[in-house]
Amino acid sequence: MEPSHRSIVPSIPGVPWWAAVLIAVGATALGYAFDAGHKELTHTFASLYIAGCVAAVLAVRQAAVFTAVIQPPLILFCTVPGAYWLFHGGKVDKFKDLLINCGYPLIERFPLMLGTAGVILLIGLIRWYLGKNSR
Repeated sequence: MEPSHRSIVPSIPGVPWWAAVLIAVGATALGYAFDAGHKELTHTFASLYIAGCVAAVLAVRQAAVFTAVIQPPLILFCTVPGAYWLFHGGKVDKFKDLLINCGYPLIERFPLMLGTAGVILLIGLIRWYLGKNSR
């Protein structure tokens, strides 16, 4: 198998970049679906977000590792404000209320975003280094 098409396991072909995005976004959406009844994002959301991002960086082709590495902050930046906007009925009374209801939950989850991005970056660097040496 061509080195640029391998996943983390050299004998298994990797998924294309768009499939890695679908893996991470799908797991995050599943976490949101579990928490939709609570009207609050819980550890279930965080766990599935992390698991989806890790699965994506492990499953993606060697040539598309960059996509899997940069996606965790982007996914959280879009899903958390969107989730809280939907949790509060999707109405916008004032711009200040929108900033508070959507921005504050994102700020609260900054450690989650930073930690996940750091772990994914580390895995991506290891994959890049091992992939460079296998050629």
